[in-house]
Amino acid sequence: MLFSRMEDLAGKATIVFAGYGKRMEDLAAQHPAYSTLVPNTIRFSDYEDHELHQILIQRLKSRFGKRLDIEDGYYGLSMRVVARRIGRGRGKLGFANVREVHSTFTRILTRQANRLFQEMKSSLPTNDRRRPAYSALPKRGSSWSL
Repeated sequence: MLFSRMEDLAGKATIVFAGYGKRMEDLAAQHPAYSTLVPNTIRFSDYEDHELHQILIQRLKSRFGKRLDIEDGYYGLSMRVVARRIGRGRGKLGFANVREVHSTFTRILTRQANRLFQEMKSSLPTNDRRRPAYSALPKRGSSWSL
């Protein structure tokens, strides 16, 4: 249906397909006239590790400004390793450059929040961390009945 409509609109409309390389190749294989109906293809390459690194830095700076202290700085080993790990997904089905940076950014924030919570929890005095003993809870009274 799509391809027949494209044939009807040939020369009258511009149709843009956007998608991942393999999926676009699968789409092209579905119709023998695809190459004449879609004469131009633009392929965008994935970002290199240093570009992913810059995107991550920009995301951190836009979220935290100067309030963030990274142990070895924005250009230190840990940040470069994160960018390299993001880049490992390059070429795999479903890899999306900036989405991967944002997903990694969210995981970093979640892990840091969990670490800070555990640190805060462990620094509380023991008696502040305990739940009240069952015996200390109010006894069931008339307000508990249905």
